[in-house]
Amino acid sequence: MLIWGIPISVGWILHYASQLFLFVFTIFDIFKNNWFISHNVLLGMTSLVILFKTYSYTSVNIGLREEFIRGGLKMNNDPKVYPNNITLMNFLQYMVLPTFIYRTQYNLTSKRRISYLLIKTILFMFSFVKGYQIITNYIMGHVHEYKEGKITFVELYLHEMLPIPILILMLMVMIFDFFCTFIAELTGYPDHQFYEDYWNATTMSEFLSKMNCVLPNFFRYHVVYKLVKDYKISLEVARVISFGLSTLALELLFVRIFMIRLGICI
Repeated sequence: MLIWGIPISVGWILHYASQLFLFVFTIFDIFKNNWFISHNVLLGMTSLVILFKTYSYTSVNIGLREEFIRGGLKMNNDPKVYPNNITLMNFLQYMVLPTFIYRTQYNLTSKRRISYLLIKTILFMFSFVKGYQIITNYIMGHVHEYKEGKITFVELYLHEMLPIPILILMLMVMIFDFFCTFIAELTGYPDHQFYEDYWNATTMSEFLSKMNCVLPNFFRYHVVYKLVKDYKISLEVARVISFGLSTLALELLFVRIFMIRLGICI
């Protein structure tokens, strides 16, 4: 629509309105249908991925549009230069790549390692089965006992102190070590580093930033950089705001997955 000539301000309004609609609709849908946890996991994580990806896609292209209007970008026949990059294939390619930051072009490789894909598939399926066993054997059973009044909330909390952190760590490994690297290899995305040495972290902020690189990179690019450049906020304050927003995003994800209201899992 920006290419068709609508004002930049209208583009930003439509941009944030669509993001808000997607966020509110998924929460409403999860609470309305009262699905099982597997359905909540799929819908919650998928909606969050689409939310971040579409935000990056639209905000980057709106920025390119502003630069194009100011004369910073010249019209040419390069399909990877704005506005020639606004195509369905370009959008779909970005949506399947394991990154939350949109670029008009990526240096993709053409080589695929079948053995690598096979190993990641086996490890992912094994971890998926073990995660399902943790949920059914060590989490949901105690939740049902709590709902039936057989145990107190304190007893439920003590029962879940170990299984839930293990499940969360297993989910992080499944997503960032098995799934993301599988997609990167399959699509030819060259960067396979989706986490760092979080096991050596000495603070919670360092642990969260190293546990996955995808989300922190998104907030670093779209929040910290924007706050410092456009709003002249200090780097330290921008980092605190970014850390709070990224933590809130993860908390909202687990709230939506496990349908937690007022601290009570239902």
